[in-house]
Amino acid sequence: ESFNMQAAHDIVYHKLALEKYDHNEFPGVVPRTFIGAVLVSAVAEPFVFMAKALGLSKLASQYIVRFILGTMASLSFVSVQRSISKRFGHLCGSCFAILLATQFHLPYYASRFLPNTYALILSNLALGCIIAEEHVQFSIWCLTFGCAIFRCDLCLLLIPAAIAQLVSGKIALGRLVVTGLVSTSVAVLLTCCVDSF
Repeated sequence: ESFNMQAAHDIVYHKLALEKYDHNEFPGVVPRTFIGAVLVSAVAEPFVFMAKALGLSKLASQYIVRFILGTMASLSFVSVQRSISKRFGHLCGSCFAILLATQFHLPYYASRFLPNTYALILSNLALGCIIAEEHVQFSIWCLTFGCAIFRCDLCLLLIPAAIAQLVSGKIALGRLVVTGLVSTSVAVLLTCCVDSF
């Protein structure tokens, strides 16, 4: 978590002055990606700018980026809940929402700068599409992208989801292969461009 939190700090405060980034001196034992921190920091930037203009401390900026990440995670759960309501009825969707609301660890982890959190957001978006039986390519894209960048163990969800979509006729083999190759290529290209510095 400290790598991604420090990455968000460096992006917000040092911008393109890469020589000031903390990871240059403390790279950590496991290589991590900056992509999640870049996305969250980009969304948080106007709010952090206002906090700086108001003379608030860096701690306020940390709260802001955590709030943004938590909001992204929450919205991904809303996507799943809406898909459940659409496919299985409002009662089922409401039960899912109540179940989520009673889980103490989800709000805690939703705002933590972990690769798991970024992967959770992408897998929730994919799961929402799969449950609603819509946007099959987008669901494959999210899972492939998340697998390539944040958590390779997302393949344990990606492979059965892809096979299920293929067998049910919701996506053709050629389109599935192209979607997988394009999303993997974009992910690799993006991580090479962002994480090579």
